[in-house]
Amino acid sequence: MKPQSSYIASGFIIENQWILSNAHAVANQCMIRIQKHGDPNKYSARILYIAHECDLVIMTVDDDKFWDNIKPLTFKDNVPSLQEEVIVAGYPIGKNK
Repeated sequence: MKPQSSYIASGFIIENQWILSNAHAVANQCMIRIQKHGDPNKYSARILYIAHECDLVIMTVDDDKFWDNIKPLTFKDNVPSLQEEVIVAGYPIGKNK
């Protein structure tokens, strides 16, 4: 049995009240709580889809209060070209707490 641990990961709110994050951040977790920027509350979340092979997870929060004043991230219809500048957010080498 593994000892209890907690992790911090970043994520993005996308369409359909979905939250996109990294699968490794929620793998083998029994409880997932999400805190949005500027809100001290932590909301219970649940996994809708998880794909370990590409390290992505889509989650949602059932508490309607979480979704107040939320504007989801939108994506472009096309992918960036080779050598095109992109912006990346998160912890690329991981951050445990």
